Amino acid sequence: PQEVETVLEQTEGWVMVIKLLANQWQDAAGHMAADVGNSYNSMERFFEYLSHDIFSRQTPEIQRFLMLTSLVDTFDLAYCRTIAVPDPAINAGHLLGEVVKTGLFISRIGNNVYRYHSLFKEFLRLEAASHFPNLKATYKKIGSFYRQQNSIELALHFFLLAGEWQAAVDILASVCRHWVNSGRQKLVGEYLSKLPQAYQQNPQIYLALGDQERFSSAYGKAVYWYKQAERNFKEKQDLLGWSQSCHALGEVYLDIIQPNQAQQYLRQAYKLLPPDQDEEKGSLLYLMSENAINHGQSRRAERYLRLRHAVLPFNHTDKNNLQARIYFRT
Repeated sequence: PQEVETVLEQTEGWVMVIKLLANQWQDAAGHMAADVGNSYNSMERFFEYLSHDIFSRQTPEIQRFLMLTSLVDTFDLAYCRTIAVPDPAINAGHLLGEVVKTGLFISRIGNNVYRYHSLFKEFLRLEAASHFPNLKATYKKIGSFYRQQNSIELALHFFLLAGEWQAAVDILASVCRHWVNSGRQKLVGEYLSKLPQAYQQNPQIYLALGDQERFSSAYGKAVYWYKQAERNFKEKQDLLGWSQSCHALGEVYLDIIQPNQAQQYLRQAYKLLPPDQDEEKGSLLYLMSENAINHGQSRRAERYLRLRHAVLPFNHTDKNNLQARIYFRT
C-alpha cells in the first residue's frame, strides 16, 4: 500500500523507527494514513525518544559534535576538524570514531564520508537552532570551508544561509555562465532569487541571463542583458568583461545573420582583449571568419582563419566546417 511505501521512505528502512511507529499505530490503525502525511507529527514519539534516550545521554562535547555535523548532508574528517572540532587540542578523529562506534544513526557512504539518518539529522538541526544563538556565523564558516575545498555549490548554499550576500554573489557570478551553458538555467534562477535585488545587479549575471535568452532564441531579450553587462563593464573599465559582452552581442547578431552588426561587436571584442587571452582571440577570429562567409567575403574569411592558426597553432578544430565552406564559395 502507499502508506507502507511512505513509511519506508521516511524511515529509510530503519527497523527501530518502524517498530516505534508500529507500536504507535497498533491501537489506532486508522490513523496511519493521516499520520504519514505529516512527517513531524507522525515522528513525534520518535523525536521524544531521540531527545531523552539518546541525545541527552551524550557528553556536551559529543552533543556539540553531533549538532555541528548535522548541518551538512554529508561530512568527512576535514569538516570535523574545521567546523565541528576547531580546537586542535581535541582529537576530531577520536570523536568521530566514538560517534561511529556508538551507532548513533550514522552510516558511512564512501571513502570516509558519513551521513546521519534523515530523521536524526532533522532532530539534531532543531537542537542546533536552539543551542547556537548565532547560527549564521557557523553557516559562514561552513561556506568558507567549502569554498576552500572548491565545493562551489555548497559554499554558495551556506553563504546564502548566512546572509553573506557579497560572498554569495561573487561565487554565483563566477559560475553562472557555465551553469547556463551546461543546461542548469533553473539552478541559476533559484539562487538568484535568494539574493537581495541590489546584489543581483552584477554584469557576469547579466551575461548569464543573456545566454539563457539567446539559447531560447529570445534574441531581443538577450541583446538587452548583454548591453546591460557591456555598460556595467565599461563603467568599471573592466576590459576583459567589456570584451566578453561585445563577444556575446556579436554572437547574437551572427545567429540572426546581421553581419555588419556582428562584425562591429566582434572586432571591438578583439580590440579590447588583454594580450594574454589567446584562446579568446582564437574564438573571436573564428567567429569573424564565419561572419565573413555569411557576408559573402570568402577571402576575408580565409584571412581570419589564417590569423587564428597563427594565434593558436595547435588548435585545428573547425566545428562549423568553415574551411570547406570557403572552398565551396571560391
